[in-house]
Amino acid sequence: GTCVAIEDADGQRLLMFTLDLVYGYKETIGDPLREAIYKATGIPGDHITVSATHTHSGPSAGGFGNEKTVNFLNRTVKLMTKAALEALEDLSEAEIFAGSKADKTMTYDRHYITNDGNGYGTGYGSSKSGFKCHLDEDADQQLQLIRFKRKEGRDIVLVNWQSHVTMVGRFATDTKMSADYVGAMRRHFEGLTGCRMAFYQGAAGNLGPVSRIPGEHEYADTDHITYGRLLAEHAVSILDQLQPMQAGPIRIKALKYRPRIDHCDDALAPAAEEGLKLFWAAKDLDIRARYDILKEKGIKGGPLHANAILARYRAGEYVEMDLYAIGIGDIAFATVPFEAFSSTGKAIKAGSPFPMTFVLGYCNDCFGYLADEPLFQYEGAYEVESRRFVKGTAEELARTHVAMLKDIR
Repeated sequence: GTCVAIEDADGQRLLMFTLDLVYGYKETIGDPLREAIYKATGIPGDHITVSATHTHSGPSAGGFGNEKTVNFLNRTVKLMTKAALEALEDLSEAEIFAGSKADKTMTYDRHYITNDGNGYGTGYGSSKSGFKCHLDEDADQQLQLIRFKRKEGRDIVLVNWQSHVTMVGRFATDTKMSADYVGAMRRHFEGLTGCRMAFYQGAAGNLGPVSRIPGEHEYADTDHITYGRLLAEHAVSILDQLQPMQAGPIRIKALKYRPRIDHCDDALAPAAEEGLKLFWAAKDLDIRARYDILKEKGIKGGPLHANAILARYRAGEYVEMDLYAIGIGDIAFATVPFEAFSSTGKAIKAGSPFPMTFVLGYCNDCFGYLADEPLFQYEGAYEVESRRFVKGTAEELARTHVAMLKDIR
């Protein structure tokens, strides 16, 4: 994990954590860390962001399911509290520079469309034939950097990249790689530049139901280390082209956001519950036959779909969560407690009045996928089937964040 400490001229302090976890849940990581930081430093919780890089090779920091999980979470909180204290001791006057680079050759995705027009997620479509690639105008191709050029000590570079990597090859069967490139990128970037790097995954759950954009780089081995190193080199290539940003006081807008739970398929809940019992009892059958049991009950997406139906049925009317818009002079950060799509991140950045805006995905909590409206037309897209919230929530979240950013600007 990494902690970046920022202090403005008035003595206000901001701590930005980024952890190599699948998710960083508020209850198990965020709240204990904020409590420990407040006791140690007096920095309030709304001046602390906790992001996950969404590595698929790390733990999810979910519930306190067993002793090993408890020990891991407690150790993480202690280590990150120590990191925060070290970062605060290492504060140095700095100038701020920022910039971005669009690169189609490094854009990837988790979906593709078959020639019959059907959309598939990696869970359903990885062995399907008839792969058709779409050049995706919805992809967020911006690799964004903020550099704190310090008078003393190593410079600090913040990197924001909004690409969830699952497939890197030209064909739908190339599904070996996931979002595990961050460590390789960080090591390579720091080795090339001597700077310290903090990586913030953006709104990256999907780029729309399409495949990766084919470009000059095609990797037969689907190697996440190669991808991470190349991404680091792209970041290095723009490091000296960043533009100076005006500094300013830390401004924070906090909001209790309450998106509505989607109860449109509550009528299927009894069938989902019965189907799941039969599914798990039929262990002597092959997986296709077990899926057919659920299909006969009207559950097309397998056990994931059935569990999502039950979860929505048992939930209340809405879920309350924290959103933060943070401004520091010309740079801004918008926290997104979802695995949101790139379209959501692009909408926030397009509407932001700041010259440089980072969208921090998987930040301060994670409430699962936040599918944008276009994906709802594709039957079988598992981000839609496993959703919690009503159609249009992604677009509403983007509008809410833009309004918050305008308020603090």
